[in-house]
Amino acid sequence: MKEKPPHRSGWRRDSSALLALAILFLLPVVVIRADDSPSSHFHETFTSYDHADGARTTAWWDRNGGRLTLRQPDVGNDRRWPALAPTADGGMMVVWVEDRGAAPHIWAQRLDAHGNRLWDEDAALVGWNGEWPGSEPEAHRLAVARLAAGVYRLLWSDERGVWTGKWSETTGWEEEAHSLAETDSRRVSLRCLESDCAVIWQEVEQSQFHLLNDAIRQSLTIPGKAFATWRAQNDLWLAWQDGDSSSVQRYDSQMNPRWHPPLYAPGGERTMMDIADLRGNLFLLYSNPIFVFELSGDYPPTAAGSNQTHMQSYAVSAFWGAAPDRLAMVWQTPPGPSALWMRWLGGVSPPQDEILLRLGIPDAEPILGDVAMTTDGAVAVAWTEGDQVFVRKWWSSGGSPWRHEVAPAYDPAPGWVVSEGLAHSLAVNQPWKGVTAVTLQANVASNGGTVQFYVSNQGPRAWTQIESGQRVEFSEPGTELRWYARLRRSPWGTAPEVREVSLDYTYEWRQHLPLSQFHHQQ
Repeated sequence: MKEKPPHRSGWRRDSSALLALAILFLLPVVVIRADDSPSSHFHETFTSYDHADGARTTAWWDRNGGRLTLRQPDVGNDRRWPALAPTADGGMMVVWVEDRGAAPHIWAQRLDAHGNRLWDEDAALVGWNGEWPGSEPEAHRLAVARLAAGVYRLLWSDERGVWTGKWSETTGWEEEAHSLAETDSRRVSLRCLESDCAVIWQEVEQSQFHLLNDAIRQSLTIPGKAFATWRAQNDLWLAWQDGDSSSVQRYDSQMNPRWHPPLYAPGGERTMMDIADLRGNLFLLYSNPIFVFELSGDYPPTAAGSNQTHMQSYAVSAFWGAAPDRLAMVWQTPPGPSALWMRWLGGVSPPQDEILLRLGIPDAEPILGDVAMTTDGAVAVAWTEGDQVFVRKWWSSGGSPWRHEVAPAYDPAPGWVVSEGLAHSLAVNQPWKGVTAVTLQANVASNGGTVQFYVSNQGPRAWTQIESGQRVEFSEPGTELRWYARLRRSPWGTAPEVREVSLDYTYEWRQHLPLSQFHHQQ
């Protein structure tokens, strides 16, 4: 016999309806009047040089005053094309071109693992031939690699050709600078494994490759744009792109090819930016948008599908930072404003998301110069901004072992100094809030300088200048609210302080939330 459903009284039906209605009232439904939007408050106080309360700002603090101090370098000599060579102590050799004095020279400085300079004075290595090409900060005309303790090979291209030489910290030029070609190249590349060095310079429609060491000099002419990196001793990867066609080959130290024929590599219309080896596999880095493809070292090589990485970012410049056990890429996005980003793909589990390293605004946009993996497992990045060269290290977490970036100083303050001129925040709102307007309040001690603030509700782009106490209405809701500070017109020796920043903003709900998230965030 079919069992009858239990009889429900009118009281039970009414109580169930009331319970359902009560649950609806508990859900995160916001009733908004036409003239009243929900609002939130964000407040940040800078109390120590290591962290801001809430750790929301990617900037660094004065170790004595405990305040966010911003400093812009003095206007001085043009500096261009920084290049890095990691050293055994976790530091690095830094070289750059500068028109200090009567004529441009290649200058050098040694930094320890904490960013402190090790030489009392910057070293002028060699003169730069030809006119000063100050209009080409985005070129890559200088490279350096460490051969042994205190010994480096340099490669550069000026108006009179491509040059190389071997320089020692103790004895100077062990191998005098000499010309490899009379070509003026805008991109040179140098990858060394002990004394074996793969040298590339790019011409208009082809690249020239030289293998340099103490006994052997081999050369190749390669169509299009070429890249080289070492897989092991006597084992070299070479990749090139000619139009939409990309190819890969392995060579021994006599430049005998190991594969017949070379491998056609994917990439299509993307632009090849760099290659790197990790545990015998080759990583090819393409841009526009960014695409990473991994190949095994066997023949025929196989694709490692887990490391085919597609990203929406576009890059005008990108480099690998590579070490035997880890791999990271750093890239520069197009102007408007440009920014430097980092992502770890190898040696870090799980792979990290993109990390914003440096953000520019008009007239102060970073231009990526070089990337290197230091011996203590960090990534060192060198870039130019305006007429200045900057260097800094980052961990895979996005934090930095250095309290600040460093740069060559100008007279009357010789040596390398803190030159912090910019600070930007991370997102300060939850992603389900479409921010429509914001008011900024800032506690600033000007100390003879001036600080400008900017806000954006679209992340690190579309910045709007704002004064303390001013309200900015955005043209459309955005889900990533950030603030930005920039030092302006500060004489040498002044250091304005940003002590507190508050943001009061109105928003629209962008999506429904689980009840637990709603209570946690409110």
